[in-house]
Amino acid sequence: MSKNNNKSADELRRRAEVRLKEIKQKRGFSATPAELHRLVHELEVHQIELEMQNEELQQARSELEAYLGQYTDLYDFAPVGYFTLERDGMILQANLTGSHLLGVERSRLANRPFGLFISTEYRPLFNVFLEKVFKSEAKETCEVAIRKAGMEPLYVHIEARPFENGQQCRIAAVDISERKQAEEGLRESNKRYKELLEQTSDWVWEIDTEIKYTYTNPRIFEIMGYSSAAEIIGKTLFDFMKPEEAGRSRLFIEDIMQRQEIFALYKNTMLHPEGHPVFFETSGIPFFDEQGCLQGYRGISRDVTARKQAEAEAVRVEALQAIENERMRLARELHDEVGMILFALKLDLQLLCTMISDADIKLQERLQESINKVNDSIVKVRHKSAYLRPPALDVLGLIVVLKDMVEEMNQKTSMNTQLRVDPETPEFSPEVENTLYRCIQESLTNAARHAYARNLTVNLTWNLKKVTCRIRDDGVGFDTNDFNDYASNHLGLLGMKERVFLLKGTIEIKSSPGQGTDIKITIPLSKK
Repeated sequence: MSKNNNKSADELRRRAEVRLKEIKQKRGFSATPAELHRLVHELEVHQIELEMQNEELQQARSELEAYLGQYTDLYDFAPVGYFTLERDGMILQANLTGSHLLGVERSRLANRPFGLFISTEYRPLFNVFLEKVFKSEAKETCEVAIRKAGMEPLYVHIEARPFENGQQCRIAAVDISERKQAEEGLRESNKRYKELLEQTSDWVWEIDTEIKYTYTNPRIFEIMGYSSAAEIIGKTLFDFMKPEEAGRSRLFIEDIMQRQEIFALYKNTMLHPEGHPVFFETSGIPFFDEQGCLQGYRGISRDVTARKQAEAEAVRVEALQAIENERMRLARELHDEVGMILFALKLDLQLLCTMISDADIKLQERLQESINKVNDSIVKVRHKSAYLRPPALDVLGLIVVLKDMVEEMNQKTSMNTQLRVDPETPEFSPEVENTLYRCIQESLTNAARHAYARNLTVNLTWNLKKVTCRIRDDGVGFDTNDFNDYASNHLGLLGMKERVFLLKGTIEIKSSPGQGTDIKITIPLSKK
């Protein structure tokens, strides 16, 4: 037993002896030796009982102190900040976690307003919350931000309940900054996702199990020319298709939905309100409710109309290249084979004519007619060969051929045609020369036959990177909206476009009825 316990026992004995003496004096107590012996025995037993009770009390006190220590540890080091507040919001007590949350030593928190640590924008909310806590007997909650010097705001979830007859309240504060950051990150992610949906160049959609649209991003309005989502939402995919396309797509979509499978790059064609087809490559994925029941499909449709047109354009260009190659082959055959055969035939006829006697006038006349016909055929073959592929291009070059073409145009028509070129002789590839020749030839022919132009100018300029040809006339002009229509009368101009496209060049055509035509052709020059 400790020293303090010994002092307590001695003090208790002294007080007991004093009280016993007082009782004896008051009662005039006297006893026999036997009674005194019995009394001493009882006192000894009673003393032992008291000592045993004292030991139990000491053990209970030790256990209580241990429990108090554990409670203090739990209170101070709990992951939750605990505070006791007065009605006016003054801090009476705080655990270590609470002081850490506020960023102030616990010894310096007493009698300081809790609201002082709340971020300014959250103080009105906290004041209303605290007032509600003291008016209510139930637990109240709120979420506020704590301002800590030099640090980002710390978000906490607060639960409070009044006690001490409503004069004080206990607060439990939990750090929810990570949750807030996650929520903010989720909001930012949703915002970015929404912006992505709104700005993506693809059509993003959602359909229900009846294949009706329940969502569409704005891209569809640009692709299909609609003005609002009301023209899409509630309708099916098949409402925007031709009957045969709708039937094919219905079989595909219904089969996919029945199997609840993902699909990718399904090729479908929808009908633009203006009547022309719009080609898509469509991919979709099913989505389900919490019970696993199919709710519909979400997907993306990519507009591949431009690619389809480019593929068709490439086919036309390839065909044009094949035609050009065939023309070159025919030109060579006409010049080298047919021309030579006709020339040989002419020589044979002339030789035969010299061998006939002068008396046979009729036979001479017939031979001369044959020779004349052969001469005409030779001229025609030369012209046809030159039209297919001017041999002078390979011998004399583009500029000389163009000058001859302009001179011939001025002689055969009333149109004043001028060619303006740089004095320096260019060196173009055969492909570039042939394309320029054909485009200028087509332009001059159109201006003379269809535009009824009085004046036409060809400007040809070049540098190390590109060659530019500008052709302008003062003819009747035409509507350029028909330029891309293959059903129109401008197939020659479309052929020019395809020739230029073949060399990765550009062609600009400006014209309107009564305003003449201005054509600008630019062709890049490859490095040698």
